[in-house]
Amino acid sequence: EIADRDWSSDVCSSDLNGNQKQMAALVGGEGTTTTAITPLEYGQVKINGEIWTAFSSETIPAGTVIKILAVEGVKLKVAKN
Repeated sequence: EIADRDWSSDVCSSDLNGNQKQMAALVGGEGTTTTAITPLEYGQVKINGEIWTAFSSETIPAGTVIKILAVEGVKLKVAKN
């Protein structure tokens, strides 16, 4: 019976839930743009030493401190802080 168990689904579900919690914890945090962000183009932000893809409804120049408004998939919605 043990051999019939699909362990991969348990591991994937556990990892996914952990990642979702970590990403949700980013909301409200701050970072800095490493590239410009415009309403029509994704940019990059640095948060806690990690680079993330981000988007915004406003134009944000590189080097600007931003606030994380939301996590949508693996991208961050940000605004000038």
